[in-house]
Amino acid sequence: RKLPDTEINISLNEKNLLKIKNEYHDILGHRLAIFNAYLDKEEKDITEISYLLDSVYKKDSLSNNKIEDLIKMYNLIGISITLKGKLPTNKKVYNVFFEIIRESITNAIIHASSKNISIVITNYLDKIEITISNDGKKPNRIIHEGIKGMKRKLSEINGTLEIDTSNEFILKAIIKITT
Repeated sequence: RKLPDTEINISLNEKNLLKIKNEYHDILGHRLAIFNAYLDKEEKDITEISYLLDSVYKKDSLSNNKIEDLIKMYNLIGISITLKGKLPTNKKVYNVFFEIIRESITNAIIHASSKNISIVITNYLDKIEITISNDGKKPNRIIHEGIKGMKRKLSEINGTLEIDTSNEFILKAIIKITT
C-alpha cells in the first residue's frame, strides 16, 4: 500500500522531532550530570562553575577541541578519562563517535558510579573501532538506557554496537569502511 503524502510527512516530522528530542536529552543530561557532580565537591571554584554553567547552554561545536573540552569538564568533577587514538576525520562518523563517547561517559557515571573511563580508538583497513570501558559497578540487568539511541546512530553509518559485561563493562562501536 502506498502511503498518502500527508502520512509520509507526519512520519518524517515525527522522526525528526524524536531525533531532536533525543539529541537535547543527551546533551542536557550529560551537562547537568556534570554540574550536579561538581556541586557535590567540597572545594568549588567560581571560574570552574562559570565554565560548567556556560557549557550547559553552549551548542556542541565541531571544533578540534571538542573531545578535549569534554574530558576537561569531567576532570573538573574528579572523573579520569584516558583517550588513545584519534576520532575519525569524516564529519558524520566523528559526530556519531563523539555522541557515543558522551553518552557512555554519562551512563558510566550515573548508572555505574565510575571514576575512571578508558576510550581506545583503533583504525583498521576495513573498520574503525571505539572501545569504551569503565571501573564502575557491573550492571545486574540488561542495559537499555541510551543503547537504543547509540545503535540507531551507528546503523545510519554502517556501524554496530557490542557490549560485554563479563569482567568489566565494555562498549564497542564498530564502523565498517566501505570502498
